[in-house]
Amino acid sequence: MSYRRFMIIGVVITLTLLTACSGAVKVGDSLDDLSLIWKDYEKATYDFYNGDDKLAPVHYTIERNSESNSKLFSIEFDIELEDGVNTTGAVVDGETFESISSFNRQIPPVGTNYDSREMVGTYEDNKFNIKISRGDKEQKMSAAVPRYIIDNEASLMMIRNFPLEVGYSKDINIAIIATGAVAPYSVDVEAIETIDVPFGKVDCYRVVLRYEGRGKAPDIYVWYSADEDQIMVRYAQQDVRFDLINYEIN
Repeated sequence: MSYRRFMIIGVVITLTLLTACSGAVKVGDSLDDLSLIWKDYEKATYDFYNGDDKLAPVHYTIERNSESNSKLFSIEFDIELEDGVNTTGAVVDGETFESISSFNRQIPPVGTNYDSREMVGTYEDNKFNIKISRGDKEQKMSAAVPRYIIDNEASLMMIRNFPLEVGYSKDINIAIIATGAVAPYSVDVEAIETIDVPFGKVDCYRVVLRYEGRGKAPDIYVWYSADEDQIMVRYAQQDVRFDLINYEIN
C-alpha cells in the first residue's frame, strides 16, 4: 500500500469524505434525549476491510477523565498499518454531550520523507477553532458551528447514547476536523437484524446516516447491539467495513 493510499484511507475512516459539505446546514435536533451509556472504560477492536482485503485491526477506546467525578470522556480511534499510523479522537461532556475538542494525527512510515500531520480542534462560542501542524509549518482556521453539534471523531460512538429503537429518527450536524466544515445528516433506525461477526452473532439495530447537505455523499450503515450497551458491531460505508472482534470494559 502506498503512503498516498494510506492517507486517503485515513480520511475515509474518520466517517465522511464529502465532495461538498459546506452550506445548507440545518439547525439540527437538540441532544436532550440522549442518555449516557458509555462505561468508565471501554475498548472495542474491529477487523478493518477495504473491499475484500482485511487490512488491520482498529481500536475504539472510550475513557472517563481520570479526575475525580469528571464528566468528560475521551474517545479515541487508532489504526496501525505497515505504511503509517492514524489516530483520531475527541473529548465530550458526558452530561450535556457537548463536544469539547478533537484531534486527527497521521504519522508516516519510518524512513520516508513525509512529515507527520496533526490537526487539533476546540469548540468555543459557536466556533470550531482548528490548528494544523505539518512538519515545521502551522496553519490556523476557524468555522462557525450551530448550537447542537457532534464532532466527527466521536460520532459513531455518540450514536450509542441515542434512544435507539426501530422508527427512531434524528437530524444532526457533524463537525469534521479534516475539512473544517459542518455536515448535516439524518440518523434513522431502520430495522433489527442479526449480524454475524468474529465477536459472535448479535441482534442489532440497523442505523443509516444520510447526508442532507449540498452535493453528494454515500450513505453510512452502522449496526448497534439491540441491548442496554448498544455496542457498535459493524460499520459500512461503500468498500470500508469494520467487524467487531472483541469488546472489553473496566
